[in-house]
Amino acid sequence: MRDLCLTAHRGELWCVLGPNGSGKTTLMMALAGLAEPGGGIVSLEGRALASWHPEELARARGFLPQSIHDAFSATALEAVVIGRHPHIARWRWEDGSDRAIALEALEAVDAAELASRDVLTLSGGERQRVAIASLLAQDPGLMFLDEPVSHLDPRHQVQVMHHLNALTRNAGKTVMLSLHDVNLAARYASHAAIFLPDGQVVAGPRDQVLTEERISTAYQQKFIRLKLGDRDLFVPAE
Repeated sequence: MRDLCLTAHRGELWCVLGPNGSGKTTLMMALAGLAEPGGGIVSLEGRALASWHPEELARARGFLPQSIHDAFSATALEAVVIGRHPHIARWRWEDGSDRAIALEALEAVDAAELASRDVLTLSGGERQRVAIASLLAQDPGLMFLDEPVSHLDPRHQVQVMHHLNALTRNAGKTVMLSLHDVNLAARYASHAAIFLPDGQVVAGPRDQVLTEERISTAYQQKFIRLKLGDRDLFVPAE
């Protein structure tokens, strides 16, 4: 990627789009401080990421990878409570309030009934919702999610996107997630970043970035824009 200047503010939901291998994961990991950028500066609240103490940074930002690999048995509730660890003082165990927050996070992704299930027995979509709940329980002001809805059925895709959108609008969170579904981005994002074949990343307000021409160029597939009520739909032309 090149020539990227991106500033995300509280209350914004950013969707990052582009074909496989274009650099979406690399970008988000660099912005989250989990990978060294090839150049330039990444800062959070006016401070370089390198100046943040790890525990302090974990309370300020969270990152959900594309996939979760469970090496050991644990209940879904235990997996979600892990998200509370940045808020738990050293030498202290999680308490009832942490478990209550974890249960609330499971409810937000329609997974409360999974609380006592072993994560090793969950389907891919169920495990993904539990992973999203763990990030919600962490409750950082800045959330990065790498393809969070890829394994979800349409109902849960909409539910998760609706909840993330509500967090930006009602709780002042900043959310950045990568997607392959252009129409979910068009429906829920306030801002977007899209990778073009020449390595350029165009970023800004959603309606300025998500155009027929840019989406068609990014995916090397012609898209047309259709109106459905007050919504824009982008459909492959052939």
